[in-house]
Amino acid sequence: MATYIYDDNLLIHYFQDNLTGSAIRLYNKLDRSHVYSWKNLACAFIAQYKHVANMALYNSTLQSMEKNDIEGFKDLARRWRDITSQVHPPLTKKEIIVMFVNSLKAPYYERLIENATKTFADMVLSGEIIATMVLSREIIEATIKSGKIEEGNTINSRKELVSRKKEAKS
Repeated sequence: MATYIYDDNLLIHYFQDNLTGSAIRLYNKLDRSHVYSWKNLACAFIAQYKHVANMALYNSTLQSMEKNDIEGFKDLARRWRDITSQVHPPLTKKEIIVMFVNSLKAPYYERLIENATKTFADMVLSGEIIATMVLSREIIEATIKSGKIEEGNTINSRKELVSRKKEAKS
């Protein structure tokens, strides 16, 4: 890309192709006669979004984050890491893990608090396992309520559910 640093048209085109949301709306509203160089376009965006640079994220932002119902545990962890990279002053690895665990709700909190000495990647893996267990439990409880299996027979029912899923795939 370094060979194209003087090609304003290419830089403007590449920049515009990577915009989304309010940034693309701003770009589309710009008067083309005023956007004649890469530097000019950059100045227009800096003028519009300079207030964002002054808005540092703080620990309170992280503490108020919660897992959405439709969000997977790994997606939450990815969103968390994206925001931690923007927090000022930067957090230590230990602070990241402690704040992450403290922001979780049941059943994640109870299970992951014991693993708070692990790395963030280990925490994410443990969280995914818990999410799978929760989903499995919800499936079994729904099957019991529907009367397809008896409540005391959940161990065999899990095997039956797995075998039924395999049969359905075949």
